[in-house]
Amino acid sequence: MDPDAATVPGLTNLDSIAHWAGLSGAKDDVRSPRGSLFDLLGVDGSEPPRILALFPATDVSAVLARWQIPDPHPATTSSAPTVAQAGQARLFVRTCRFVCGVETSAASAKAAPTAPPTPAPAAGRRIKMAQVINQRDDQEIEPLDAPAIQRAYRAYADKVGGFPPEDEELSADQLSTLRNLFKSGRTPYTDMAIWGPYQHRLQKKMKMRGMRFAANGEIQPVEMYGPTDYEAWRECYAVFRTGAIMLEEITPARLDAYEKLIRRYSERYGKSCWPIIYQADVRARLEQLERIRRRGQEAADKAAAAASLPCSFDPRKPWEWVFDEIIHDVNFWNREVTEPCMLYLIAEDAPIEKSGTASSSTAAPPRRNQDEADRPPKGQRRPDIREHKLGDDGLFSHNRRGVELCRLFQTGECMEKDARGNCKRNPHRRRQCAKCLSDSHGANKCNADAPKPPRQFHRKGKGKGNKGYTCKEFDIENGQQFDLTSDIVWANVMSDIRTGKYVGMLVSVYKLDEFEALLKQPAVEFQDIVQCQYGATTTKPTTLMLNNIVGWKWRHECEHPKQIWIKPSTGERVRSSHPPLKGKEWFILAEDWDKSLLMSPQQIRARDKQLPYLTKAAQAYPANLNKEFAEVIIASWNKASESRQGQTAPAEMIKVHMILNKFLDDRPEVEQSCLQAIGSDRPDAGPDSWQLSELRDTLMMSLDTGQQFVLKPGLDTKLDAGLIWTMARAFGDPDADTVYTWLTEGAPAGIDKPIEDPGEVFPPYDLDGTEPLTASLPEPTTHRNYTSVDNDEAAGPEVNRLISTGFVRAFDSLPEFRTWLGGDPHLSKLGMITKVRDGKVKRRLILDCKESGVNGRAKKSHRLILPRATDVVEDALKLLENCKDEPEATIEWLILDFTDWFFNVPLHPTERKHFTLSHGGRYVAYVTQAQGSVNAPLICGRVAALLARMTQGIFGVLRYRLQLYVDDPIITVAGTATQRNRAMAATIVLWAVLGVRLAYRKAARGSAVTWIGAELSLHDLETKDPKVRVKAKPDIVREVADMTEEHARTNVTSYKSMLTCVGKLNHIAGLVEVVRPFMTDLYGVIHAKGPSRAPPGCLWNKQWRPVTLWLLAFFANEAYSIQRFQRIYRLQAYLGQGLDLRIITDASPWGIGGVLTINGACVAYFTSAMTKADESLLHLQIGSPDGQQIAEALAMLVALRLWRHYWRQCGINLQMRSDSVTGLTLLMKLRTRVGSHGLNLIAREVALEFGNSAYKPRMFQHIPGIANDIADCLSRIHQPGKHYEVPAILQRCRQEQCQERDRSYYMTLVAAQQRATIGHPDHDTVSQTGNDP
Repeated sequence: MDPDAATVPGLTNLDSIAHWAGLSGAKDDVRSPRGSLFDLLGVDGSEPPRILALFPATDVSAVLARWQIPDPHPATTSSAPTVAQAGQARLFVRTCRFVCGVETSAASAKAAPTAPPTPAPAAGRRIKMAQVINQRDDQEIEPLDAPAIQRAYRAYADKVGGFPPEDEELSADQLSTLRNLFKSGRTPYTDMAIWGPYQHRLQKKMKMRGMRFAANGEIQPVEMYGPTDYEAWRECYAVFRTGAIMLEEITPARLDAYEKLIRRYSERYGKSCWPIIYQADVRARLEQLERIRRRGQEAADKAAAAASLPCSFDPRKPWEWVFDEIIHDVNFWNREVTEPCMLYLIAEDAPIEKSGTASSSTAAPPRRNQDEADRPPKGQRRPDIREHKLGDDGLFSHNRRGVELCRLFQTGECMEKDARGNCKRNPHRRRQCAKCLSDSHGANKCNADAPKPPRQFHRKGKGKGNKGYTCKEFDIENGQQFDLTSDIVWANVMSDIRTGKYVGMLVSVYKLDEFEALLKQPAVEFQDIVQCQYGATTTKPTTLMLNNIVGWKWRHECEHPKQIWIKPSTGERVRSSHPPLKGKEWFILAEDWDKSLLMSPQQIRARDKQLPYLTKAAQAYPANLNKEFAEVIIASWNKASESRQGQTAPAEMIKVHMILNKFLDDRPEVEQSCLQAIGSDRPDAGPDSWQLSELRDTLMMSLDTGQQFVLKPGLDTKLDAGLIWTMARAFGDPDADTVYTWLTEGAPAGIDKPIEDPGEVFPPYDLDGTEPLTASLPEPTTHRNYTSVDNDEAAGPEVNRLISTGFVRAFDSLPEFRTWLGGDPHLSKLGMITKVRDGKVKRRLILDCKESGVNGRAKKSHRLILPRATDVVEDALKLLENCKDEPEATIEWLILDFTDWFFNVPLHPTERKHFTLSHGGRYVAYVTQAQGSVNAPLICGRVAALLARMTQGIFGVLRYRLQLYVDDPIITVAGTATQRNRAMAATIVLWAVLGVRLAYRKAARGSAVTWIGAELSLHDLETKDPKVRVKAKPDIVREVADMTEEHARTNVTSYKSMLTCVGKLNHIAGLVEVVRPFMTDLYGVIHAKGPSRAPPGCLWNKQWRPVTLWLLAFFANEAYSIQRFQRIYRLQAYLGQGLDLRIITDASPWGIGGVLTINGACVAYFTSAMTKADESLLHLQIGSPDGQQIAEALAMLVALRLWRHYWRQCGINLQMRSDSVTGLTLLMKLRTRVGSHGLNLIAREVALEFGNSAYKPRMFQHIPGIANDIADCLSRIHQPGKHYEVPAILQRCRQEQCQERDRSYYMTLVAAQQRATIGHPDHDTVSQTGNDP
């Protein structure tokens, strides 16, 4: 029935087999039996028989049932085949199977019915999965056709923006097998032993040596297949990544996150643990992915049944979700990577006692001596030695740092490199010569010899922890003097090793450059101690770095006897002074151990999962060592205190406080007189001078320094320089000697005598304002003052009153005046400012030292840091906190200005000629600091600051806080009424005895006061939530608003008018901190140097146009703006009590998103796409990462405006969180250094938001981008080509609708547009100013 052996070779195609089976007709005649059968089967007869060899015999009948043979006559259609024709067809199919070896002959089957058939190799093109993707997969599949492969590459280009690099491409077989796994729903596992780049070239398996833990806890080597290190794994994984993107199954973000996870573990645990890490990777991709997919499918089924439950698992594209889950599966990675790697590393540090029999398959290898242990087996290398990799051609394949070399660079085909010198096609490969590792040429142009295998040597030491270095990497670690590729250097290093030069060398943090520099400082030294002598369980040798600790007896050596210690669960014995510090189980003494404590390996593993490592439990210092540290620190403090003159400064301050209290206890009438003087117009208000004389004598006796002070003749000051110096010296104030010199010899003005700063206490003055005097001095006989003095009859009595005070000296004769000065006078114009308040006229004389050029010659070396009204608020809240648990305690303020303070500091005689004036034929020179001198506020402020520091030190900070603005102090006092009265009276007595003249008439006390233009008041003091309100004076606010309107209408502003505006605005900035960032721009305009085309004495308004527009928006509604310039500070908010409101934002190039949480619970969220208006107004481009910083800041602004009704309420603690450092910095400083139009616009808008609220958030937290996943997902919902959904955690939260962000969205732009409708005058229009100051 079957063809014989001679016939089979001729049956080469289907037509020849049909002819042998007896099917009549031509193969191309569909009306014949042969042609109609071929037409039914879809063949033309030229095909080989193997295409029908696997056609199941059971299906032949079904196919033949549909066979119809057309009738040759046109009148009929077709008819079924005859029985003979059907038999011929069956014989045809059987013969195809027989020829291909799929079916045996009937005779063979009858002779050996039990023998299985022997199939012949298939001649068709099929792909074996076991040879391409997974060694254990026996399936064979059809390859993809060329159009399908082309579509896959096009999909990759659309997703990534270009085709993959050569070393990341997939072969046709790889793409076909990977597609088969995805389409069949199987786990997309790729065996890295056979999967990788250049699959059609590389067919050999990569073999590596791995480790596993045996049942008895030993580490045993096993043969594993796969990449030898992370770099090799990454190359294989990159091919899988390309395929997953081509088939559109997994996004690049998820694939890259998994690769970074493996890289992080590889970097953390090192190359020696790579087999463990790769094993975990295999288990994750082969087993864990499928488990996670099943859980996702189960969740999706439940969600579909419930209809209301959200589920992010998509059964159509499951692996995107699965890969995201495996990345965050902490338990899996801890179990498979972290714990095994830690166990291995610990075991490597100390030899494990091995057990077992030689016949066991898990038996440990026989122990060898140390030299044998260090020597690797023949033909292999130690796994902890990283050698240079040489290719089959004998050239380097990797450089010294283990980076693969570019192959195309060696032949001259790679012509481009990136900024780091790597191959531009593949940045993971280095462009270096494979012979000499030069980056200037490839191997084809190198004349060097082929590289030799690297030498190896080992450090001397003990144990298994020795690590070997290769000569090519040792110089990287230790410098070019250890370039072991040189024979000379190699010989020298080997000689040093043999002589023991490197024995005992340890790695230590104290060898860092910073510690080396500290060690060079005097009195800095090292001390080695052992913590066991202070109570530690183990020896724990420790090195201390000490500063100025001399003579302390440290315990350097362990004095405990050696004993036998046994590990309870295994019976392992150790003889030492202390139990070993390793693993998770403490060793116990031999006498305490019993065999009942032994445990099986399974029990040990189960127990250790619940226990921490011993090193963590023993990391803290023992209590006795901490006590020792405390005693050393206290002893060093006492020793430093003994070097000071007298007792410690705090003790002297307490002594003065006790003297003041005793003085007032003995004289209650003095306390009453002090309290009654507050606000009194009586000229004799305050304590009597004879009573103060007794107090002064007591203070001088108790603080006697043994030195006398001398007040030079001709200097007059009301201040008691001797007592001030005595107290300041006793308190250790650094400015004591300088102030004493000023009070006794005269203070400099910074012209002929510089102003010294003791010990660089005060911040430097950055601007150099000195100008040489080029013009001649004004002629005294023709000198004129301002019209406010020369034309006002009231000026004469004011000048006479000034002369009568003794603060100036007057002369009728110019020669006599010059003789007294010791030179020609530098006259300045005198002006008078007249103010009417509450029906009273107040006049003040000002010496214009700026116009005369005197101030231009003065050197200003440093400056004072003056307080703001918000500092007083901080003091009040702190004292309210201190006394909140005392029912009868409260706080109040005391305002007590210094009278004629500038005239209390004498002027140095050499500086007097610069501060002179002429009036009514008389010549006048200042002998004290002149009001008008540029350095007078600095000099007088330093003297006042010294008194304030001493006062604060005497009264402490728990119930008493003092702020001083040059000569205007404000004191916040806490306690009962009696305690507050005593503190105020003691302050008045202290200042009076020091010679300070106090303005009792302007003094005030209570819960509502006015200080430096700020109105302060206390509210709800009897409740648990008292409040402090600070408010700017409405008059100042209106004046600044009017000036801003004027600046917007004109092109130029006079310099004097600008100074006035900045001064008043600076006062407002002290209350409303959102104004402070804009002060920098204004100061920059004032102090700008260089040529200008503005009219003389004027400034162009366009120089601060952005600030003007912001202020216009801030002053948009006058009635509302007045309310803006007050702030209410609550004690509960200060203490952090109330609702915790958190706003979390993120942005992408396509959109922004944010989440609002209250007390940790999500309440609302928003998501908004970038619009064309955003592109136009903020100067960014949708889809471009260049505008990422602007988008991040925009997300914060949108969130603040959406939820302003939440965070502006009382009792809210607002926290802003983002992964953008630029955005958070913008919120904190309300400005940005980045020269971006969009960021500057957003900064001004945020400042307006905070300006309209009672406070600004104090907490700004940066979070890593990977942790900001919820807000990141919201920002990417509008990304084209992606499918992002609202996270499940936000399904029940309210979605906010964002306002359209056109020009009307930005308040500063609205103000600018409104201003543009008013119009501007011509450039020739200049505001006119008078000649008076």
